[in-house]
Amino acid sequence: MATFIDEVIQEANSLVGVMEKYSSQLDEAGFDETERNGFKLAIADVLAKDSAQKNALEIVRQKTAAQNDQMNEGLGLIRASQTAARAAFGQNNTTILKEFHVGKDKLNTVKTITTELAYLKGVAIKHQTELAKNGFSADDITSFDTLSQSITSADTEQENAKKAQGSATALRDKSADALDKLIKKVRNIAKVKFRKEPEILNEFSSITRKSSSAKAEPTPAPQPPK
Repeated sequence: MATFIDEVIQEANSLVGVMEKYSSQLDEAGFDETERNGFKLAIADVLAKDSAQKNALEIVRQKTAAQNDQMNEGLGLIRASQTAARAAFGQNNTTILKEFHVGKDKLNTVKTITTELAYLKGVAIKHQTELAKNGFSADDITSFDTLSQSITSADTEQENAKKAQGSATALRDKSADALDKLIKKVRNIAKVKFRKEPEILNEFSSITRKSSSAKAEPTPAPQPPK
């Protein structure tokens, strides 16, 4: 869609000067100064909405990065509790290590990470004394809740940003479609008004798209057998 937006803006800008050049003839054809000013306003509207859409897209990128940072911090806390459990109970205590979900993978979504943080908080409280002797403090246990909240908050902000970006994209695309219709309207008027003046009509032609009316090279007629 981005290519279409760029093309529409280029096409519209290319017509502004041509319309001014032949303003009197266009007035006669019913596309007067009010119509031409409306055309310019339509260009400005697309440009403004395209800028807003790009800004919305950048906000989504920023919110996604912030969410990923919080998720990675949550994963770091999970791994730290598991490392402390290994140190406290030994690498071969499979019962305890299983309780701490050592070796569990697929923690790659907001739901799985926040669920794991809630679960491990309970396990860490149960073994708080042993963990504290191996570097995992009471503050770390508190972090299970604070990080879960931060991840959830970051996820909400990202989802809201994505919704805003979707709305901005829809508004931009609607504006671009309206401008594209105006471009076609101007060219159709020109085709009628300048139908006997091909050199002028050519000035209204597309600068980015191949003309669908371009004639193909004629196919040679089959020669009769000798």
